[in-house]
Amino acid sequence: AYYTEAMAKGRLTVNGQMTPVTYLCRDGDAIRHHVHRHEPPVTSDRVQVVSLSDDLVAVNKPASVPCHPGGRYRRNSLISILAKEHDLYDLHTVHRLDRLTSGLLLLGRTKEASEAVRKEFEEGTVKKQYLARVIGRVPAGRTIVDQPIGCKSQREATHEIAPDGKPAQTAVTEIARMGDQSLVLCEPITGRTHQIRLHLQYLSTPIANDPLYGPAAVRAVSVHRPLCGGAKRPSDDEASDDRDGSVKRVKADETSTEGMPGADATSNVKAELSSNVEPSANEPSAP
Repeated sequence: AYYTEAMAKGRLTVNGQMTPVTYLCRDGDAIRHHVHRHEPPVTSDRVQVVSLSDDLVAVNKPASVPCHPGGRYRRNSLISILAKEHDLYDLHTVHRLDRLTSGLLLLGRTKEASEAVRKEFEEGTVKKQYLARVIGRVPAGRTIVDQPIGCKSQREATHEIAPDGKPAQTAVTEIARMGDQSLVLCEPITGRTHQIRLHLQYLSTPIANDPLYGPAAVRAVSVHRPLCGGAKRPSDDEASDDRDGSVKRVKADETSTEGMPGADATSNVKAELSSNVEPSANEPSAP
């Protein structure tokens, strides 16, 4: 019924001409289907080009904007916005940031440059740092979260900590405390989808405004799903005894969390520290 109406109204044409539904297609016919799409809105913040060379372009990607067309997004993707607003065409993705994450993103202007930089990311020679505002407190010092990540639902594009997932490691360090929330530095050692969000959720310190793995998801997981390896998170009293700034490794087969798998949204949250922020013991002193 839809295609009959589309042909009658000229939205579905053959060789640029309206044709009856009885038309039999032949070799070489060009069929065109005009579709009106409504894309989800994204931020109106302008995409800032930080650096531009013959090989690469570095941009400050705003939160809510996906890196490339896909799913519900086409014109409201970073690639399309750069073409329309900055006359930058035929860009190649080198790495990506989650749609809800803001931060520095590199794009290649040639295939050769893109492959060279992508190889550096794959080999782990590029250091990445993210800031996240989380609920609660992470263990003091530098904590290495070593938990495998697997796909939970391809349809819903969600992931989870899974024993048979791909290896994933994230270093987490507390920077400052803001009441019942904390500002943490996250340094992904591997680059799995939703990795930072999931590892912060695993520590029971989810990103405050994460719609997928945030506080509500943590409560649901703690009630319905045991953690990989049946690990249990130390109590606050136990954790407070080890706040000496040492490096700790959190693995499913040797430690902890009463909590859960899951967490990606604004892992690159830009936090403005006001005068009422209580500095953490791990915060570097001013020079």
